[in-house]
Amino acid sequence: MQMLGGRSSSEGLANLPVPSSTVVILLLLLGFFMYDEEYVKSIAKFPLSSTSLSLSSTRSKTHGATPVGLQGEPPTNNNHLVHQQTSNTTEQKPSSPDVATAVGLQGEPPTNNNHLVHQQTSNTTEQKPSSPDVATAVGLQGEPPTNNNHLVHQQTSNTTEQKPSSPDVATAVGLQGEPPTNNNHLVHQQTSNTTEQKPSSPDVATAVGLQGEPPTNNNHLVHQQTSNTTEQKPSSPDVATAVGLQGEPPTNNNHLVHQQTSNTTEQKPSSPDVATAVGLQGEPPTNNNHLVHQQTSNTTEQKPSSPDVATAVGLQGEPPTNNNHLVHQQTSNTTEQKPSSPDVASYHDENEQLKVESPHEKCDIFTGEWVLDDATHPLYKEDECKFLSSQVTCLRNGRKDSLYQKWRWQPSHCSLPKFNATQLLEKLRNKRLMYVGDSLNRNQWESMVCMVQSVIPPDRRFMSMSGSSLVIFHVMDYNATIEYYWAPFLVESNSDNPRNHSLTNRIIKPGSIDKHAQYWKGVNFLIFNTYAWWMNSKTTKVLRGSFHEGSTTYDKIGRTTAYKRVLRTWAKWIEKNVDPSQTTVFFNSMSPVHGRSMDWNNPRGIKCFNETKPISNISTPLNVGTDRRLFAAARKTMQRMKIPVDFMDITTLSEYRKDAHTSLYTARKGKFTQKQMANPALYADCTHWCLPGLPDTWNELIFTRIVSRP
Repeated sequence: MQMLGGRSSSEGLANLPVPSSTVVILLLLLGFFMYDEEYVKSIAKFPLSSTSLSLSSTRSKTHGATPVGLQGEPPTNNNHLVHQQTSNTTEQKPSSPDVATAVGLQGEPPTNNNHLVHQQTSNTTEQKPSSPDVATAVGLQGEPPTNNNHLVHQQTSNTTEQKPSSPDVATAVGLQGEPPTNNNHLVHQQTSNTTEQKPSSPDVATAVGLQGEPPTNNNHLVHQQTSNTTEQKPSSPDVATAVGLQGEPPTNNNHLVHQQTSNTTEQKPSSPDVATAVGLQGEPPTNNNHLVHQQTSNTTEQKPSSPDVATAVGLQGEPPTNNNHLVHQQTSNTTEQKPSSPDVASYHDENEQLKVESPHEKCDIFTGEWVLDDATHPLYKEDECKFLSSQVTCLRNGRKDSLYQKWRWQPSHCSLPKFNATQLLEKLRNKRLMYVGDSLNRNQWESMVCMVQSVIPPDRRFMSMSGSSLVIFHVMDYNATIEYYWAPFLVESNSDNPRNHSLTNRIIKPGSIDKHAQYWKGVNFLIFNTYAWWMNSKTTKVLRGSFHEGSTTYDKIGRTTAYKRVLRTWAKWIEKNVDPSQTTVFFNSMSPVHGRSMDWNNPRGIKCFNETKPISNISTPLNVGTDRRLFAAARKTMQRMKIPVDFMDITTLSEYRKDAHTSLYTARKGKFTQKQMANPALYADCTHWCLPGLPDTWNELIFTRIVSRP
């Protein structure tokens, strides 16, 4: 019999001005009593009315694998579309349009007919269609079919299944009729050692109930996988969406379930509006429009990172009752990765980001103890950072022990976050960070460069200089710089040339700062220090005239008085030129000098030479090579300033570290000679620090402050 094509010889019948439905009934009755081949052909060629749907119109739609019940009574357990797979299977769905279509039109309901079954067993591969209108079961204008118009794609035993990738694939729709009963199901199931790739195109696997009364336990969309499976969820918008529109609330319908159990790995969608359950314009659904992503037993789940992913929304109706749920659940030996967004303080290990737990504001991060931790420290290796100067590379210069690299600072009442170079660079994106001060700040600058350089490709970083005092480390991919500016007294002095200055005859101009400060403008993070260069004498020489004019006369004043004058000049410049909404200012307290072993009860020691462990078991407060009057002056200045300055109290925690100095293992002007090495009392450097080492901890404190701020 031909269907829906051409015209019969009985054109007169086709053009009778009577309702098409009446004609159909009359012709059916006539055909029942007077069976004739030509009569049957004419019936088959009878043109459909405008309210009917032809096979060609069905083909033109882009709803793949769609069971539809239109304008008739509800089908009974019909129009099912089942995709099932069991036991080590791989299935490829069809790629051509309108393939495997079962249609029952204009007649009495077929009985277990018009079935289209594609079945394959035992080590098989089946290719099913992937284009629109694929595998469609349609029941039109007739009484409900009985267990008919089934479309079953089944495959068992060692098969592979790839789900369709075209739009509107595997859609179950109930339109304009009474609610179907347990119909229009769309089931994708896979069990036992299977691999399933879900569709990646929009509107894939969508269950929709439109303009009818609420379906009963219908329009379900289930994606299930069990036992040693790997499932990749769709990445395109509007994937796996269950929608209830313009009808009364569905009852336990429009569920969208993605479930995986037993030794599985699931990657959730990353595109917008993925796996969305929406209830629109109707009364509140009852326990419906659920979207559940569940995984159990030895699983790893990656949550979506894009906006509007896996969203359940209730719109324009009364409040839903326990509906529109979105559940991401994981149990039993699971690992969960949370989404990553910009400006989130996080750790970075092999592209893994975890939230940084910063110390609470009231926690004193400067009071605590040193803990031996060779699992996390050092933060980098000496021979892997080419930016270290020979002054601080103690192992390269002959030091035999390396324990000094492995100590971690542990505050008494909280913990520091693990240092994360990528997170810091994100905070520095399009910004400048600058260390300003003496060689101890240069020590800290070298440390910071080495702490971040490992996450930067070699061809995306470089050094440059501006004049003789400013050195800049460029991070190209972040448009960021980490800089060091030489100004040992902060104000103008006769020691402003980092390579040509006097170590004994030091003269300052306390009221003159602009020569240096012009380089500080526009910097986002400023880290200042000044201390070590004040310690060679109890008095300070203050210039009467101007260095520019060649003045040589000076006055001598007390060290503490001169120090306070310099800090006042510096504070006034900060208050006048720094916008606290754009710039954060830090001031490091003094770095101690371990020049007398009696300070830590070691009468046989020679300064810091041969010290290999931090100071411990000291009951009295330490006062190791520090002038606490300068410390107090600096703290008081910061407290009085109108612009907030973060006073970094590194002094006490550094006083414990008698083991961390460069000692004889330095090379400022070449390595020490054998004669010099034999005289540590004269030549041991107990001011500067080995790297990796203590300055890394100073930078961990800076990192903590930076990432803790919004």
